[in-house]
Amino acid sequence: MWQNSLQSSVEVAVVIGFESCPTYSCHPASDGIGTVLYNGKYNPQYRTPGLPPYQNFSVLIPFTAPQGPAQLNLAHFALTGAGLAPFLETSNVTVFVL
Repeated sequence: MWQNSLQSSVEVAVVIGFESCPTYSCHPASDGIGTVLYNGKYNPQYRTPGLPPYQNFSVLIPFTAPQGPAQLNLAHFALTGAGLAPFLETSNVTVFVL
């Protein structure tokens, strides 16, 4: 349950995926996660006053990934509000595999 928020919420899960895209533009995370590197609980914590809660994750890039541009994709699922309505957000970050 998020604290210090105007509405109640319950964290459900986070999924982190990997997509290699050395010869084409990577797809948005909302189109697909790619190879799943993490699928599990999300339990962000307040660590610094005045900043939002967060949780660190470490993942291993598949050893078969070709060198070049790639993308880490994220899907975050929570229940929010008085009626605990489903909430889904996606995000990504571009990386370069060496």
